[in-house]
This record gives sequence, C-alpha cells and structure tokens, in this order.
Amino acid sequence: MKYTIKKGHHYAWPMFTRPMWLDKQRAYRIAFSDECFESYVEEKGAVNKIFGWTDGLALNSIHKNSRRLGWRPNKDRTITVFLYFYTDGILTKTEKTKIHKGEGIRYNVNSSNGEFLKGTRHKWGWWLSPFFGGELPSPNNCTVIIKKIK
Repeated sequence: MKYTIKKGHHYAWPMFTRPMWLDKQRAYRIAFSDECFESYVEEKGAVNKIFGWTDGLALNSIHKNSRRLGWRPNKDRTITVFLYFYTDGILTKTEKTKIHKGEGIRYNVNSSNGEFLKGTRHKWGWWLSPFFGGELPSPNNCTVIIKKIK
C-alpha cells in the first residue's frame, strides 16, 4: 500500500487502523520516495514511523506498549532504519540498517531471532500507519510504500 505524508503534516494518507493478529508470519518490502531522503530535519532523537502495531487492543497504548519500524533521513541523504519499541512506557530505539536512494528494505516481522515481537504480551494489536515526527512535521511530501510479501 502507498502512504503519503503531505508537507506540513505528521500523518500519512490513507490513515487507518485495523486489528492485527501477531502470531502469523509476515514479511514486508518497504520503499521510500526520493523526497523522503531529502526530508532531513534538525530534531534530536526524532524517528519517523514506517509501520507497526500496539501490543494489545488498547489504542491508547501506542506510547506504553507498541512495536514499530522507524526511519530517519540523514544529512548525507541516506535513511537509517530503526526498531522503535515501547515496553511498559520505556522507549527503545535500535538502529538496524542504512539505505540509499533507490534501495528498499525487506523486513520479516516473525524472523528467527524474534526481535520485533520479543516482549509482547498479546497475540493481537492495532496496525499503526506511517507517521512523520517527533514534534516537527514533514518538510515535503514523502511517500512510503509497504508491500506485504509473505
């Protein structure tokens, strides 16, 4: 699915949530428009979100218990991809890889090391769409393409 975050906004369009069962094997291919690579903003520690879900069905648990894949554009026009997890209200950001224009990533949520679902308490949650920020909105139109491949 193609998500666009408009200049001056945080939320992607289309913006929707749906229940997710977390015990199924899932892999995604993720690609970024060139504008995403040009979207560096000076905001210490901010990580934009690609996708993820809450741990459980409480929608207010995004900043308490959730798992997301995040991204940050860099001054050198690359993108750093992160694991972005809240567990009992404590945020953990783990750098995973760096990509260049024209590259995408493949991410297997239920990989053998189980890093994405490690520590989750429920087998269900709410899907979380792409989001830009921290505090500052997107400086230009950014498109994130997320394709389920497994």
